[in-house]
Amino acid sequence: MYFFEKLWIGANKIMVLKDFIWLEVQREFDHMKSSRSKNIRIIMLMLIFCFQNSISAQETICNDLIDNDGDGLIDCADSDCITTNLCATVVTDCTFESSTFSFVISGNAVADYVDEFTLTDLSGVIVDISTISSFSNIASGDYFLFHLNYHNSTTISGNIIGMPIGNVTGDCFEVSGGFKIKVCPSSSVACNLDLSVWLEGPYELSENEMKTVLNDFQLLPGQDPLLFVSQQTPAGQPYNTSIWNYNGEEGDNFDYNIVGDGRAGYPSDVVDWVLVSLRNDITENSTFCKQAAWVTKSGAIVFPISCDCTLTLNEEIYIVIEHRNHLPIMTPNPITVTNAGANFDFRNQQSYKTFTGDGQKNIGSGIFAMYAANADQDILDASRMDINATDESIWTITNSIGDIYIIGDFDLNGDINGNDESFWLKNTGKSSDVPFLN
Repeated sequence: MYFFEKLWIGANKIMVLKDFIWLEVQREFDHMKSSRSKNIRIIMLMLIFCFQNSISAQETICNDLIDNDGDGLIDCADSDCITTNLCATVVTDCTFESSTFSFVISGNAVADYVDEFTLTDLSGVIVDISTISSFSNIASGDYFLFHLNYHNSTTISGNIIGMPIGNVTGDCFEVSGGFKIKVCPSSSVACNLDLSVWLEGPYELSENEMKTVLNDFQLLPGQDPLLFVSQQTPAGQPYNTSIWNYNGEEGDNFDYNIVGDGRAGYPSDVVDWVLVSLRNDITENSTFCKQAAWVTKSGAIVFPISCDCTLTLNEEIYIVIEHRNHLPIMTPNPITVTNAGANFDFRNQQSYKTFTGDGQKNIGSGIFAMYAANADQDILDASRMDINATDESIWTITNSIGDIYIIGDFDLNGDINGNDESFWLKNTGKSSDVPFLN
C-alpha cells in the first residue's frame, strides 16, 4: 500500500505519517511471549490491519474517516481537528489554477490493491470521485482531497457524491488525507469575440443590412465566378499583402477546387473579409493577436475557423477592425475580458477618435459605419489613415472595370463606376485616429 507523503500548500509542507496502528503492532510483537505461536501473531496482525478503522480514539486522529469521539462529526468537520495541519482552515495560495488538474502520489503501488481519490467540500460532503489521480471541471474553492486504498477482493461502500466522506466503510481499506487544497479559476478564457460592424459601402439604410453582391456573383476569394467574363480571385483571406502583412490561413480551404462548389463554402450572408486585431493598449506595438474574419450582412463578425487568440480573465483590451477599402476603427475604450470573452457593437456607437480624427460615420439615427473610399493603404501612415486624392486616383485607374474583387470597388458590388466615386466625394478629408506604426 502507499500514501500521499507530501503535499505542498503555499509555503507549508504537510507531512503525512504512516498510521499510528503500526506502532501499536510493533509494540505488541515486542511484548509477545515466546510460548505464543507464530500463527497467532500473524492472525493478530491481519485483524489489526483489516479492522484498524474500528479502533476508537479521540478525534485528534483527523484523517481516518471515523467519528472517534461519537459526536457525529467526522475528522476535519469536528472542531477538535480545527487546529491540526490537516484541517487548516486557510490556504492562501492556489494549489491548482485550473478547474481540471492532476496530482502525484508517492510510494510503491501494490498490484492487488485499488486506488480511489475523493474530493470533498470543507464540511466533508463528497464532491467528486476519481479512479485516476486527476479531476475535471471542479469549481473554484477550498476542498479536502482523500486517497482511498483497498484490497481488490473487498469493496468499500458509502463513497457516493453528495454523501459525507465519513459514510465510507469497508474491510481492509486505508485512507490518507484529507489534504486541504485550493482550486482557483483559470485565468485563461476561450476566445469568444462577439463583434459587429457596418461597412458604409455595401450598407443599405432602408434594409438596415449590407449587400452581399460579391458573394452572390461568387467574386470573393476562392469562389468560381458566375459570369464567364468575371475574374477569379485566388483563395485566401485578402490581408496577406502590404501593408497588413497578415499571413493567416483562414481562407485557404474556401476554394471551389477543394470544396467542389462554386461558392467555395462561404455562407450566403457573407459580405467580405475584415481583419480583427487585439491590443493591450492603443498602440500597434501592443498587438498580441490578429485574425481574419467574415463580416455578414447583419454586421456580425464571424470567424471561419475557431478564434485562436489567448484571452486572460479581467484583462483590458482594445479591438481594431480593418477593411481593405474602409478606414480602420478601434474600440473607444478598453474592453474587459469576462468568462464569456469580449464583445463590442460598433454599429450603434462611435469608435475611438481624438479631436483630430473622425472615428466612424454617423449615417443616421445613431447608426455608425466605417468610412468607405480608403483605397490607398499601402505605404505611408497618412495614406493608410485618411481619405485623400490618392484614393481617388486608384478609383480613376480602375473605373469601368467590372465583375472583379478589387480595391477600388467601394460599395462592394463587383463594378467600379460613379457610385464608388460618390463615396470618395463625400468622405475625402476624413481620417482615422487609430495608431499605426506605418
